[in-house]
Amino acid sequence: MLTVAFLSAIGDFLESSQLQIVYWAMALAGTVVFGAFFALTIMGFGSLHDVAAGADGSIPDHADTGYSDFKLISIRSVLAFMTFFGWGGVLWGKYGWTGFFGSIALGLAMMFITAGLLFVILKLQHSGNVKSDDFIGHRGTVYVSIPAGRAAAGKVTIAIGGYTSEIVAVSDEALATGATVEVLERLDERRFLVKKA
Repeated sequence: MLTVAFLSAIGDFLESSQLQIVYWAMALAGTVVFGAFFALTIMGFGSLHDVAAGADGSIPDHADTGYSDFKLISIRSVLAFMTFFGWGGVLWGKYGWTGFFGSIALGLAMMFITAGLLFVILKLQHSGNVKSDDFIGHRGTVYVSIPAGRAAAGKVTIAIGGYTSEIVAVSDEALATGATVEVLERLDERRFLVKKA
């Protein structure tokens, strides 16, 4: 009896004008922010992903790893949920529980669709990216001096395919800033072995 009364009270709240204000706020705020993200991306000021290189300066591989790259939770997918949950509430909020669950379903559907579209777009972008192993055999310029004996790492800039990339490098000999070097091999996930060219 108490449970029925409680659920009925929640249903009345879901149909109330106070919740309609929340739906409108979410719908309008989500639309404005999502639109701003989209416009900035189109104009070239935004990016679909946050990190283009590793924190250590190395360029990560972008091999096809199947669905392991799929990320449901991102800024854009959460914004899509908020926007469409809000618009669903604006349209169906007067139907109480039915409208509430319909709004959640619409928000979740758009969240999955947005995450799926971003996954596909990023996969297409990755197809032309430089992989770490592509640096081997190329020449570059020492950007941060490299001590001898592989004791510590320096940095080397390399131009491949019209783009300049920065890698973390070690060497058996000391190499000063500005020296031309050749990449011999990849030692691990972050370091390359170079020699004076």
